[in-house]
Amino acid sequence: MNAARTGVDDESTADEPFTSLIRKLTELGYTAADAVDGITGYAHPDGDGLLVTIDTARQDEARISRRNDDGDPTWMIRFTGDAPEQVQRAIVMLALRFGTGDQPAVPVADPDTVAAAPDNPTEPR
Repeated sequence: MNAARTGVDDESTADEPFTSLIRKLTELGYTAADAVDGITGYAHPDGDGLLVTIDTARQDEARISRRNDDGDPTWMIRFTGDAPEQVQRAIVMLALRFGTGDQPAVPVADPDTVAAAPDNPTEPR
């Protein structure tokens, strides 16, 4: 994989907290800008309005923001490197799917169903 184009270098980022997020962005066609002081921005070439900024130098956080037509941010989600990989990827997918506000609302789970869910949903019952 070309680390300069995608921002992913399998050897150097294997233990980085955002490796899975960066891979998901790469799969979606996002490319990395040059890192400046440990901060790397990821954007899609078609300018879809979603900007992902990963700050590993100072904050150890990722920021996902939606830009309006003028390039100004309209909203932002922040999470730290401690967020599980699955959560990081899910946040990106939800931001892409529902980020403009034009789509139907995300279905909300029934609280009783959530409470009855197993502690470890990856294990078979």
